[in-house]
Amino acid sequence: MITTHFSKLLSNRWGRIAGSGLLGYLLICGLIYSIQKELIYYPESFLREDQIKAAQQFHGREFFDAQGEYCGWMIGSEQAQKTVVIFHGNAAPAVIRHYLAHPFQSNPLTASCNILLFEYPGFGHREGSPSEPVIVQKALLALDSIPHPVIVVGESLGTGVAAYVASARPQQVKGVLLITPFNNMATTADYHYPLLPTSLILTERYPSDQLLQNYSGKVALMIAEKDQVIPAWIGEKLYDSIRSPKRKWIIPDADHNTISHKPHEVWWKESIEFLTQS
Repeated sequence: MITTHFSKLLSNRWGRIAGSGLLGYLLICGLIYSIQKELIYYPESFLREDQIKAAQQFHGREFFDAQGEYCGWMIGSEQAQKTVVIFHGNAAPAVIRHYLAHPFQSNPLTASCNILLFEYPGFGHREGSPSEPVIVQKALLALDSIPHPVIVVGESLGTGVAAYVASARPQQVKGVLLITPFNNMATTADYHYPLLPTSLILTERYPSDQLLQNYSGKVALMIAEKDQVIPAWIGEKLYDSIRSPKRKWIIPDADHNTISHKPHEVWWKESIEFLTQS
């Protein structure tokens, strides 16, 4: 009798502990679900006047899409016959990412191209809030406002946007360059939150590995060897999934934010040559 009663008490106690633990776990999952956009996007707002002054340093001018909405900074001549469209990472506005344009401006193969530093909604002085469907919609609208072939470049989060654009506009996109890429957001989320069911709660998915199955053009990848944000093995998974002509460069000793963007670096020279040569 005493033993049976003690067993019931113990069972009830552990049941309550387990129930409390499960409730806490579900609350954490719910919290991550509700704030996931805050964990993915880090928009910074700046006055338009201040950004125009900053853009003057690299001869950038505001670019407006076919609907008259500001969507980034254009560098180059209006007579150009090709444009490099750059989708930056998840923090800071496009005006600060003009260093991504330098390798293309300095290379004879792309020096005559226009360069569009695309801006995400909610970043810089662009109105709106960032989310996967909104960013993709605006990116496609920007591309449809460019009347000639493009090369799309993505950095970190921007690699997911570049994959969407290449998949949706394969005839216009003549090449894709992905810098510190992921195969999909779920894999990256699993790496950072291994105890959470990220595949169930994630709404921002950016499935680059699936999207690029619809693209037959050239794809170049720059993978940082010591990346702690998007580990190299995740970039390798994306590379392995690509069926079209592809090349990759593993940047030695580089972390997520330390890949050199100096035009003379071999990975810039070779990747631009790969994407532009027939």
